[in-house]
Amino acid sequence: MKVREIDHFRAPSRKPWLLLVILGVMALIVLYRHWSNTRPMRPSPVSSFGAEKPVVSKKTVASEPVIVADSGRTRKREAVAVKDGEGRALLNAAKSRESAGDLVGARAGYLDILRRDKNAEIAAETQNLLGNVNIRLALTPAPMPEKAEYVIQSGDFIQKIAREFGVTTDLIERSNGIKDPDVIKIGDRLRILKGKFAVGVSTVRNELVVYMNGEFFKRYAVGTGKYDKTPKGTFVVTQKEKEPPWWQPNGKVVPFGDKANILGTRWMTLRATGSTPDVRGYGIHGTWDESTIGKSESAGCIRMKNRDVEELYVLLPPGTPVTIGE
Repeated sequence: MKVREIDHFRAPSRKPWLLLVILGVMALIVLYRHWSNTRPMRPSPVSSFGAEKPVVSKKTVASEPVIVADSGRTRKREAVAVKDGEGRALLNAAKSRESAGDLVGARAGYLDILRRDKNAEIAAETQNLLGNVNIRLALTPAPMPEKAEYVIQSGDFIQKIAREFGVTTDLIERSNGIKDPDVIKIGDRLRILKGKFAVGVSTVRNELVVYMNGEFFKRYAVGTGKYDKTPKGTFVVTQKEKEPPWWQPNGKVVPFGDKANILGTRWMTLRATGSTPDVRGYGIHGTWDESTIGKSESAGCIRMKNRDVEELYVLLPPGTPVTIGE
């Protein structure tokens, strides 16, 4: 009888399958949670709103390339930071190249400093040196990356070539040493500066800055309007005139060479563009009184030293954009 009782206990009529399944599922859940809490977590994107920014050392910024979004594409640019003292070393290296006659290399070095170094003292010295080098390259037959080689063809004349390249006739003549523009020969080779110029004027600092292809070209000291009379906004150069007469407000014409003529040796008319209110009678001109340069004493026009406005006159073709601000 005992054996039969034991046998009956060890062999029940129904086995507990459901209980075993439930216990197994619970065990799997416990194991999954333990695995999830102990595995390495991947960084997830975090909204910039209210999120803490990662701390990045200056050293990392200076040494690592920066990826910049550009119209849906990505491009790599060099970091702009420069270590203390490095800007001066770069400036000395560029000056050495200039002294050795490597104007193109010196120019590249100066431009690199302006792109990278934010030290005001070094930037001012670099701009002064770069401006002089740019003029030496632009107004001579010296080669530079922005110049195009052109071979004179049958039927060519300087005005036609200037229109095709969008430059001034003075620039072609001066940069190629042409003494008589009416005497050019088929087959002669010209170097023509293709860079696009733009001008910015500050009435507070009384300075005019020329840019070529969006980068610094040269800075000039100027005189601007008394009592903030120089109009602000966007303009373009239109008419240009050498040895201009001066039309007084009363309609009287004062010829060039008369002591009463205040316009100096060159005149460039400015016409308003965009939403800038229309203005008449304003422009960029020279002056016989250099004591007014760097001051706000004119009737509204932008005054320059005669030698400076003559240089600018050579560079700027009609249509050159001019922005005037504080």
